[in-house]
Amino acid sequence: MTRADSGIQAWPFSDLRLFTPGSGTDIFSLFLDPSCISDLLGILSARVASHPGRVDGVVGVESRGFLLGPMLAHSLRLPFVPVRKKGKLPGRVLAKEYELEYGHNTLEIQVESLSSERTA
Repeated sequence: MTRADSGIQAWPFSDLRLFTPGSGTDIFSLFLDPSCISDLLGILSARVASHPGRVDGVVGVESRGFLLGPMLAHSLRLPFVPVRKKGKLPGRVLAKEYELEYGHNTLEIQVESLSSERTA
């Protein structure tokens, strides 16, 4: 067990559903120990490295994805791409509506952040 494992309260860290909303996971306890963050970034970086050439960037979904996503992207020397709730991003966006148990919501991503648009 790594420090990251013990830093996440009541969560088997080998399961990467860590950022699933409603999971009941207290990921904020990780931030109390910088070595846990370092361990977690190392584990996630190793997962990405096991897929060479298949990862163009790190996408972080509001808001938990904004906590570690930029750090992971920086350590991998990849761009960070935020995905936010409707109306929060400037410029042209692509939107995807999804159902919730109590209604629906929409997430958006900037068109310019997609790799084919960045290189065009």
